[in-house]
Amino acid sequence: MRSWQSFLVERLLILTKKQINTATYMEQKRIANETPYVLPAKLQQKYNILKINTYSLDTYMLKSTSQPDTRQILYLHGGGYIEQPLSWHWRFLYQLTQKLNGTISVPVYPKAPNHQYKEAFEKVLPIYEDLLTKVSPENIVLMGDSAGGGFALALTQLLLEQGISQPGNIILLSPWLGHHLKSSGHSRNGK
Repeated sequence: MRSWQSFLVERLLILTKKQINTATYMEQKRIANETPYVLPAKLQQKYNILKINTYSLDTYMLKSTSQPDTRQILYLHGGGYIEQPLSWHWRFLYQLTQKLNGTISVPVYPKAPNHQYKEAFEKVLPIYEDLLTKVSPENIVLMGDSAGGGFALALTQLLLEQGISQPGNIILLSPWLGHHLKSSGHSRNGK
């Protein structure tokens, strides 16, 4: 079922039909991504988000009120590999913590165009390996939305290549991944 938010965004895009100068846009993103991400204080307080610096990477944590050490979720936010987390990410993750027992870790990984994908892997992989020291792999969830879903899927492939334990669950909130998995014959339950 489609959300009213996605319908509204689609309508807004259709109505504006604004031409985007790609070179100018990417230059704006390059400049914006040179400065560290700052979580708005209002969101940090509202959703009780903790900031930690792990492996020279800012990571934010949201913990459930009940049994926060039961499950570890590594959440890779979307945004076309160029956007920082948005307010709706934090609202969604907070709502998720209210419905489960566990801790959600959100690394603010290096973004394009200033960084290459290998740098993002180099920063996020140690965080995943640290989660393996806290809980068994079955209690780790690797989750991502949109481009973060693509990143999460690529990370599981890297884990496989390096012989590192796979997470117990992978949740990919990404329409283009679903399309590609379905068209390639890969989907849940082999269907």
